[in-house]
Amino acid sequence: MISQKTIPITIALMFIFAFFLFKQEEPYKKIPSLRENIKYVLYYGDDCSFSRNTLIYVQQNNIINNHPLVLKEIYYNANNLEEFYSLQEFCPNIQKKEKVDDISLPVLFLSEEKRCLFGNDNINQYFDKMLQ
Repeated sequence: MISQKTIPITIALMFIFAFFLFKQEEPYKKIPSLRENIKYVLYYGDDCSFSRNTLIYVQQNNIINNHPLVLKEIYYNANNLEEFYSLQEFCPNIQKKEKVDDISLPVLFLSEEKRCLFGNDNINQYFDKMLQ
């Protein structure tokens, strides 16, 4: 038989559990580009030649000045790296690596479409279409 003290404790525990369950942030709130309505985020590595090619393309075509694009370096910026890994929900190809320089870059996150483009060729082709 259940004692009179057990029922209120059980109810209180259920409320506490429900509170923490519903209090969790929605995944998109962890990603600043989704919170701040930034349309494009280009994740790159300073020491990555593929990233360098895309950055040169972005600069030569004046994309950053004409489109809502934010650049985020992830090799030397732990906050940007953490944000990058949080994109796994939308971009399952993003995998945590032991060494940060093993990450395939660059990656362009398209926040409105909630998807990623991988590699400088795909990203540059996307920008080409956008510029037409």
